Amino acid sequence: MIIDVLKFNSQSSFGAEDILSIYLMNYGTVATVQTNPAAIDYRKKVVFANTPAENNIQLLKHEEFQVRVHGNTLFCAWTTPIPLIKNYILPPACILFEGHGELKTGIIRSINNNRKQVTEYNTLDAFVTFFHPSSKYSGPGTDGTVARDLIFTSIP
Repeated sequence: MIIDVLKFNSQSSFGAEDILSIYLMNYGTVATVQTNPAAIDYRKKVVFANTPAENNIQLLKHEEFQVRVHGNTLFCAWTTPIPLIKNYILPPACILFEGHGELKTGIIRSINNNRKQVTEYNTLDAFVTFFHPSSKYSGPGTDGTVARDLIFTSIP
């Protein structure tokens, strides 16, 4: 399972927004949670087209889902279960990414759903801790990345 957490600022195309997406091997993106209704159609038709997440986008309120960033640390928490595939559900939990080490800079060019995409980034390796309160579990993830700066351009 790969968990992708994003915090967009007000200068982003759709404005300020928190996002969490779940990727499962052999399925691709299976679910996404977001706080901005303006971006739902774009994500359904472009970003998650032809993936299970295309029909599994949840719009949550600020009190149900939040992402906080302070320096090199990102904290994400959700209070609503997130349906994944079949009978699998990601229960309410939270995750902490703690960036460390040298800053890595790069550019990724790709084509996705007939769109040219360019991603420019500054990232740090991260320690990841997953907290699952109802089972009283707290444990480290295998690895993670914190993107301090990210510019994503999608061209039809």
